[in-house]
Amino acid sequence: MIGCGKSVPFEFPLSARSGGKVVEHANQLEEHLPPCNNIHVSLKNTWTQHSPVGYLYRNKWHSTQCNSTFDGSPKALKTCLSGKYVWIFGDSTTRQFFVWFYNRLNMRMKTEKWNGIIAWHKPSNATTSDGKFNTFWGIHALPFYGTVDEKTPSIGTHAYLDNIPAHSKGIAILHFSTHFVAFHPDIIRKHMRKTKDSAQALLKRAPELLIVVKGCHAYTERKTPSVHVDQFYDFWGKVYDRIWKEEFSVLMNDVLFLDVWDITMSGEAVPIHPPDDTILTPLINHMLSFYCY
Repeated sequence: MIGCGKSVPFEFPLSARSGGKVVEHANQLEEHLPPCNNIHVSLKNTWTQHSPVGYLYRNKWHSTQCNSTFDGSPKALKTCLSGKYVWIFGDSTTRQFFVWFYNRLNMRMKTEKWNGIIAWHKPSNATTSDGKFNTFWGIHALPFYGTVDEKTPSIGTHAYLDNIPAHSKGIAILHFSTHFVAFHPDIIRKHMRKTKDSAQALLKRAPELLIVVKGCHAYTERKTPSVHVDQFYDFWGKVYDRIWKEEFSVLMNDVLFLDVWDITMSGEAVPIHPPDDTILTPLINHMLSFYCY
């Protein structure tokens, strides 16, 4: 079921013949699982669990490891994230996370406004009207394609992590993927290895921070054949996920691995940027289920 190329939805093939009892039974199973924020739910399982790690049903991601209880409402977000900071690093697919928080909480920019530019690549910082929640997004260091110029700083994710203050509370989201596909995998491994060292040091000085590794996603869209980044589709996705697991092996008990491959396969994610309602929102709600109480 899992592979490169055209996305195939994850389905219960017997549901039509069984009057939906298969799906109903699966939902009952999830309800009996411990909440994802339960202290007994091991973060290591998010790294080692075999595929499929869940299924998409009625635009909600149902994990087979734990019960995703977070509903993503503005009220729930404010309750959970008040006094917190969410740092987001990566590419345009993590910029989607930044925009998601920005829109849900009606935030305002503290840095330069985007001015309608969709492919914005400059570091961005936003806050809520009461200043109780802040979020930051920055691209990873080169290689990076797009509208990056000499005015856009190329800062390594590890360097960003090194600058997060001690005793910080919130979430740090890490991601490397699409912009590396034209290069040997050793390049992305070097980025991940440096990031691991910084993540390890960060957890020691800020133990209440949740670090999240956003895995690779499946997609088949090819928008610009002249750009190397689109020519390989998601070919390297599962390889990159394996490298993440190799490099972060010593941190598996302390870092959440967000398996994006299975949810994008489930939702037939053709676009390189997963759609909001069917993929992005269920994914972020699942992530926050591990953090919010």
